[in-house]
Amino acid sequence: ALILASKVHKYRMVLGELCISDDPNYTTGYIATRAHGYIRLPRIKKRGISYGGRVFFITGGEVKELIKYLQKEPVLINEIKPCSGTLKLKDILNTRKPRMS
Repeated sequence: ALILASKVHKYRMVLGELCISDDPNYTTGYIATRAHGYIRLPRIKKRGISYGGRVFFITGGEVKELIKYLQKEPVLINEIKPCSGTLKLKDILNTRKPRMS
């Protein structure tokens, strides 16, 4: 998920992404933004629920180009920044500097 989130955020019009797995046994999702980085969301759904999906928050622009990039464009991820570990919500919301590139 971290690699996929890194690819998504390389695209200029993406501001953030919310992901919830459709695997009924996996209950953790994530939100990723340039300002806050990759944040795991444990227990975002109950075990046994097979619904899931992704939401992309974008600035505007040509959505067809974004879809083409996500589906067809290979990327090389050669650096992953260290994980911040467990953070309190107030610490996440007070973060100002970008952590994802």
